[in-house]
Amino acid sequence: MTDIKIENLVVDLGQNKVLRELSLLIPSQKLVSVLGPSGCGKSTLLRTIAGFIAPKSGTIRFGSTLMSVSSVQMPPERRNVGYVPQEGSLFPHLSVKKNIGFGLTKSKSSNKRVHELLELMDIGEFADRLPHQLSGGQQFKVAIARALAPAPNVMLLDEPFSSLDAQFREELRHEVKNLLTETKTTTILVTHDREEALVMADLVAIMRDGKIAQIGSPQEVYQSPTRLETAFSTGDALIIPAQKSANGEIKSIFSEINDSSKFNGNIVVRPEEIEIQYSENTANAQISDIEFFGHDALIHLELNNKMKVSSRIAAPVKFKVGDKVLAKQKGPIRFFEKND
Repeated sequence: MTDIKIENLVVDLGQNKVLRELSLLIPSQKLVSVLGPSGCGKSTLLRTIAGFIAPKSGTIRFGSTLMSVSSVQMPPERRNVGYVPQEGSLFPHLSVKKNIGFGLTKSKSSNKRVHELLELMDIGEFADRLPHQLSGGQQFKVAIARALAPAPNVMLLDEPFSSLDAQFREELRHEVKNLLTETKTTTILVTHDREEALVMADLVAIMRDGKIAQIGSPQEVYQSPTRLETAFSTGDALIIPAQKSANGEIKSIFSEINDSSKFNGNIVVRPEEIEIQYSENTANAQISDIEFFGHDALIHLELNNKMKVSSRIAAPVKFKVGDKVLAKQKGPIRFFEKND
């Protein structure tokens, strides 16, 4: 059982400071998603943990064992890490079973381990095929099996599902999560896909500009963002001008405040937290567009003050474009002062 403790990690690549005093704790046997946009340092973090990049300063520990500190680096081959890069990187000239067993010594136990993984990943029928004879999803399964073959203490996944089609991606997420849970492998998954991060992870670490901006359970980071910008990391969000009075009362455009000089902050509202109902006499919005997704729909609204917001409602949809409705906010009030 291995936890990962990263403290004050600084990584420079050329003239660029990629990681900036980054600290992160990955609990043993947990799957943590590092979620952030391209260029924020996610892959660099993963490669530094794996030992492929030497940090300028800071420490990385696996359990009580120091892997990295300044000029002292544990080499990658001694870290007992399984690493799956975005492209999979299978050896094109080796069969599936030889790819899986590449890092193992030649022995009966190694052959047994390869066959265990072939069955575990449900790819036994492809054992003698070459990578180019496999689908993208099958190649990904081989890459996972190869990384798991040495029974690593830590598994690192770098945007592993990005090249797969939507349906197969959903199926594999479930399979891989169950597999890593069963093998009790401490795992870090880096992704820019917010749905992937929320669905797979025990904890979600939101990364911005080379630092961890927030970490918590999927529900915590979705329901309680600590900053305006992190609210968009985990789902659709609306930034609504609001006023907080001296007694703590918060009012917004839904409270009929029309004087913008009174706004001293904003509230973050999720589309599913805007409730709409037919109302000719008290209507404060008109439906301008409807996007139907099958299980739900996004209702686009123009408020009386010309501000545009959206409401997510469950199907079936009884509203139509042009309807006048009363829009109300429900759910938590997340207020941020203008300088937050």
